[in-house]
Amino acid sequence: MKKRFLLILDEVLLTTQSLDVCREMMTDKEIKLYLLKAAAAWIMFAQNGGEVIEVPVVSPLARAVPRECGGLPIALNSRPSGSQ
Repeated sequence: MKKRFLLILDEVLLTTQSLDVCREMMTDKEIKLYLLKAAAAWIMFAQNGGEVIEVPVVSPLARAVPRECGGLPIALNSRPSGSQ
């Protein structure tokens, strides 16, 4: 028999480019995030990525991450849980 779980979160972070989405979701608080320029986005990502981003096989992929995140600080500052 499959077990079912209900997870209740106290806080949920919603990111969107549209303030209308926040309003439709009836958010309690909206915080405007400003995008980083390419150089600043790379520095932020590199600080969190550690030495592995300089490994030749990893480096091209690592350099693409800030571009894919579009300079959004919250995306660049995220890491999987358990990573050091």
